[in-house]
Amino acid sequence: MLFLNGLPIFTAELKNPLTGQTVEDAMRQYRQDRDPREPLFSYGRCLAHFAVDPELVYVTTHLQGAKTRFLPFNQGRFGGAGNPPVPPTQPGYATSYLWEETWAPTACLTSSATSSTRWRKKTRTAARPAGAS
Repeated sequence: MLFLNGLPIFTAELKNPLTGQTVEDAMRQYRQDRDPREPLFSYGRCLAHFAVDPELVYVTTHLQGAKTRFLPFNQGRFGGAGNPPVPPTQPGYATSYLWEETWAPTACLTSSATSSTRWRKKTRTAARPAGAS
């Protein structure tokens, strides 16, 4: 769970293949074990929910039980799916961009500000009577 000023903005299921779990287990856990009616998982409460292992990342913005759709949130591997491998001379994981860039404080502030602005515009538009400008 990542919070911004006490407000939840992202949830993450982090899996470790050394314990026999992968990103597929994380997605299954969100679909089967996380109740979308719980306030934390209800639509619009968090910006996104991430399924992560050392090699792959998937994301969804709307938990809907078994109907939940996850999209890849990877950088691409040699022009294809996945993430570039980490060179053997460097420490780290193929998914380190997630916490080093996507979840970096400035990136989180930008994401939450953009989302907040869109939500306010959508709310104001929906609140206007028909024909009003």
